[in-house]
This record gives sequence, C-alpha cells and structure tokens, in this order.
Amino acid sequence: MLLARTEHLDVHRNLALEECLLEVAEERGPVLFLWRSSGAVVLGKNQNPWHEVNLPELQAAGLALARRCSGGGTVFHDPGNLNYALALPRDTYDQDAVFAQLIGAFHRAGIPAERGPHHGLLVHGRKFSGSAFCFRRRAVLHHGTLLIRADLARLQRVLTGGLELASRAIASHPMPVINLAELQPTCDVERVVSEAYAPGATALGDAFLDTLPWQAKATQHRSWDWQFGLTPPFECTRAGVTVRVEHGRIASVAGDPALAAKLVGQVFQGWPNRGEVEAQTLT
Repeated sequence: MLLARTEHLDVHRNLALEECLLEVAEERGPVLFLWRSSGAVVLGKNQNPWHEVNLPELQAAGLALARRCSGGGTVFHDPGNLNYALALPRDTYDQDAVFAQLIGAFHRAGIPAERGPHHGLLVHGRKFSGSAFCFRRRAVLHHGTLLIRADLARLQRVLTGGLELASRAIASHPMPVINLAELQPTCDVERVVSEAYAPGATALGDAFLDTLPWQAKATQHRSWDWQFGLTPPFECTRAGVTVRVEHGRIASVAGDPALAAKLVGQVFQGWPNRGEVEAQTLT
C-alpha cells in the first residue's frame, strides 16, 4: 500500500485529492492518505448545512464549510484533528478488517479503542473518530477523522444551534467526544495509523499528490452549488409561515402571499433568531 501525506491545510484541496485517489485506486492499487485542515466543518454528501451547523458561529470562527463525496454525519476539523483516507480496489475491501486493523494499532499504542455505533470509534464511551464511505463501481473510499488535540469547545459551538426543519436529509448522531491526547499525550497518531495500514512505507508527499488532477474538483468543493445547492429539499416553519427550499433556494412560501412574491427563487439564508419572519434575513 502507498502512503501519502500533505502539509497543506486546505480542506477543499484535500477532499478533492481523496476523490482523485479513489478514481485511480483500481489502477494504482490501495493508498493511505493522511492530512489535516486549518479549520472546517465537513458535511456528509446528503446532509443539510442549515440543520447540522451553526452557520453564524462557523462564520464568526473563520471556519470553512465543506461537503464530502461520501455519506455519514457532520465532522469538525482543525489542526488538532488527523484525517485518514483509504482508497482501494473494491474487490479487496473488507470494512470489518479495516476497522480491526486500526483498533488493533490503537490497542498496541495503549489506547483501548472500540468500534461504536454509526461507524464511530470510542474510548470509554466517548467518540474520537467518525468514518464514512464512498463506493464506486470498482473502488472504495473509506475515510475518517481522529481527534487528537482538537478544540472541543469550538466543536460544540459550531455543531449545535442549527435550524429545526423538516427534511429527509441524513442527520448526524451526536455523541460525547474525547481527544486522544487526553489519554496518551505523547502518542504519535500518524505513526499509529500508518503502521496499521502501510507498515514501513515511506510517505509520498505533494510532489506525488500534485500529479493528480485535483484543481477542478477543489473548485467544485469551494462552490455554493456544492456546499448548499446539493442539500435535499426541506421545509422550515416559523410564525405560521412555511418556507420550502429546493437546491438551496426558496421554492415556495405558504401562509404569507406578500412574502412569497418577494422570496420565491431567492437563496435561503436562514431565519432570524427572534423567531420573526423578516424578508431581509432570507434574501
């Protein structure tokens, strides 16, 4: 298995690279990619950012919003979080074996990790890793987060306080979280992960990664259409007015014809915290 690492902290670039590695996995064979982000909240492909994220807090904190190509729940990134991505041919993929390798490596490092619900990894009932998967016809992307020294207070602020709404979008399953540094302050998590999947491999860097055509994908990941426009249809009701949103834009407004005439077709930007319906907050 190849091992690739980058020092770039651009979440959109690195998510694009994950997709590129997925696309070449059948041809090149399995690769483990390790990376970090300067700070972001990353949605699953079929999630609703207005529900999952406290968007005003996200903006105030200067964090990026991203949507990955895989399903699953919303995760928090900062430099204290390590992301790992395994891209491999589908006919060699065994999900249970992938988790078993990682858990075994943590046990050898003195961290009593165990597999929890919704593909999470736990220690003493607290979650330190979330995982998600993207299946293509001949390849699989299995990727996850590892909380090492993340700002857990900021995590809580940006992942609580989203809008209550009616939607079929996939919802996250929040759990108590823990940083691995709380258990093993000196544990080299990158080494643990690389030894689990690519023991003894010499890491390839950005010279290798930049041979992949990631630029166009990164542009897509930075776009409003990808981050918000992919959101499944949903409805929000306040003060007797129901707004239906499709592809991130207001498709209809029930309960106030005057408001409907002004808002239909506009980008949805959320409701005011006061619970009032004010057109300027929705346009």
